[in-house]
Amino acid sequence: MKIANDTDRPLPTQIFDNETTINLGNSTLQLSYGGPYHQNGNVFIYFPQHKILMAVDQFSPGGTPWKHLATTPHAPSYIQSYDQVLNYDFHAYVSGHGIGTKDDVQLEKQYVSDWKNNAEFAIRNVNFTEATKIMDKNNSAAMTEAYFKAMTDVCAERTDGNWKDKLQGVGVWTDEHCEKMIISLRND
Repeated sequence: MKIANDTDRPLPTQIFDNETTINLGNSTLQLSYGGPYHQNGNVFIYFPQHKILMAVDQFSPGGTPWKHLATTPHAPSYIQSYDQVLNYDFHAYVSGHGIGTKDDVQLEKQYVSDWKNNAEFAIRNVNFTEATKIMDKNNSAAMTEAYFKAMTDVCAERTDGNWKDKLQGVGVWTDEHCEKMIISLRND
């Protein structure tokens, strides 16, 4: 933020490492860093008196995560954030893209779990030799891309088949979600 020098986003006057509480009159806000679930530095903001939770850009009520697994820098933290959020006692959450309920978070968690399972299935079942048989064997980038595309296609097909008409965004970003998940499962 300091480098951007954006006057519409002033630098914070208070910082914290993991958790802090802010008292505003008779109201209390609990801030907790849940890890790099969306972007480094995003926090959960909980208003216990009203059972409201804010998790900016994390969830989209009635929809799938945004492009490339909500642009998370760390897919395992993103997946873990669903359980972190569901541990809060809330009736409503504010996502930055709408207001939802615990049921919305649970449904999206099921979607993410299903596509993670489908990515694991693709890694186990897509044969590198078969996926790259028509590629120039001297072009390792093209061979790698063909292999990842084949795994991504298997994951996306299985995921879309299970979730079509259940959440907005299914079939729109599924391939990007699958590719990011496959890379994460292989590297993280």
